[in-house]
Amino acid sequence: MFKSTGKKRGNDPREALMDQILSEGFRAIPTPVPSPDFDERVLAGLRDSAPSWYVALRNSLKPMLTAMTGSFILGLLAIHFALQAPTPTLTPTKSAPINYQAMQRLIDSPNLSTMDWWRYSLLSVSPPRPPARLEAPALDHSEIPIARNKMTV
Repeated sequence: MFKSTGKKRGNDPREALMDQILSEGFRAIPTPVPSPDFDERVLAGLRDSAPSWYVALRNSLKPMLTAMTGSFILGLLAIHFALQAPTPTLTPTKSAPINYQAMQRLIDSPNLSTMDWWRYSLLSVSPPRPPARLEAPALDHSEIPIARNKMTV
């Protein structure tokens, strides 16, 4: 705030005069006198405050409780919207037949590896059958009206 001029203090008579004026001015400022029960009121205010452990616990739990409340509300909203979504209907499927003899041979083999299980899964699953071919129903052609061309050459 104040720049130093690099001079040593006390050498300039103007600075000594300024210090004397400032000291007299500070002494002339009136100071308020505290009331007789000031100390008692301060001590009573300190005694009536909440215990320090309670204040520390409350101050440390405030952010956590705020985050928990927000998470709870967001969770309830997510559950509400998840329950409103349409659920897909699952159709039961037939599982592939299990070849127990091939599985027993695989388990009994001395060098069992993941590749063996992969080969077994490929062999045990039969390829899907193609859908049955649908034949068109036989039509009685006598019932179909014949369109005649009215154009003559």
